[in-house]
Amino acid sequence: ADGASESGRMMLSLDRALAIARADNPGIAIDRARRARADGARVRSRQAFSPRISFDATHLRLDSSVLDDIPVIEPGFPPMLGMHGLGPLDGQVVGAQLYQPLINVGAWNARRQAGSALDAAELSLHRSRQEVEVAVVESYFGAQTARRQVEAEQKGLATALRALRQAEAGFEQDLIAPVDVLSARTRVAEMKARVAAAEARVVAAQAILRRVLG
Repeated sequence: ADGASESGRMMLSLDRALAIARADNPGIAIDRARRARADGARVRSRQAFSPRISFDATHLRLDSSVLDDIPVIEPGFPPMLGMHGLGPLDGQVVGAQLYQPLINVGAWNARRQAGSALDAAELSLHRSRQEVEVAVVESYFGAQTARRQVEAEQKGLATALRALRQAEAGFEQDLIAPVDVLSARTRVAEMKARVAAAEARVVAAQAILRRVLG
């Protein structure tokens, strides 16, 4: 019963275990943070020589006194010249300015170094993911193998207990010698020790899997 409940608690597919490791493994998390820092440094290095555009807007208002007596052609036949006022006007004047930094050798070198650091961080992250995936597969199947070993040892223990009961019953009927009963009891004790050792291997395998998963 204990083995069955333990097996039920450990129901976890390999795909799910790999997904958990990719998200939570400490080594992968550290390399992911290093890549983010390297990417940020590369973006900042680009600003030293990349052109930048700035925008500004100004609100203007023209009073009617400035716009009075503007000559216009009046429609009609023949057309005539007249004077009109446009009234007050207002609006936004938007300007744009392109800033091109001077050639900066140091900035180019810094960008190249930042690019190399980013490539190294991405390579380290890729390697960490591969190593963790291999460790997950090994520990996952190691835990499964350990649980199957427990089941096998428990079946052996059940067989040894049945043999002991039969030997004790035969001894009571003077059909079995005392040495045979002692042998059956020794076998039961041996199988109990093997079950305990197998259960300890399950605990160890699960601990390794938890550590790999993070």
